[in-house]
Amino acid sequence: MIDITEITITNWRECIALSVSPAQRSFVATNLYSLAESKFEPDMCPVGLIENNKLVGFAMYSYDSNESKSWIIRFMIDQAYQRKGLGTEALRKLIALLADKYPQSDIRLCVEPDNAVAIKMYKSFGFQPTGEKWDNELIFELKKN
Repeated sequence: MIDITEITITNWRECIALSVSPAQRSFVATNLYSLAESKFEPDMCPVGLIENNKLVGFAMYSYDSNESKSWIIRFMIDQAYQRKGLGTEALRKLIALLADKYPQSDIRLCVEPDNAVAIKMYKSFGFQPTGEKWDNELIFELKKN
């Protein structure tokens, strides 16, 4: 069972030690970069993904009040914990968290066009491509209605 936790002074080192496989490194920024970014972009909320009291992944989300949309900025599962269904469970929990926190908001995310595994997973949750891009990444959206 995946739980979502705040990244704090007690777990940030464990968080930056998480990594994806070498083949996936071009798909997602490092957790160290993401934590640094969150310190200078105050609307970004970094969170840890925990299974059995062990940090197995990382996500970061934000809310754009101008567009009334929440964003999944980062989402990763450590390479040692992939292919166990944890990504699917973690994404389900993250979507529920955003739906609770921003109930009227659609959810957006960006994905590298070559990341077929992520695209397949996002589509299975109902995310659809918007036709827009952000820095060559495809923007997908999960509509509330």
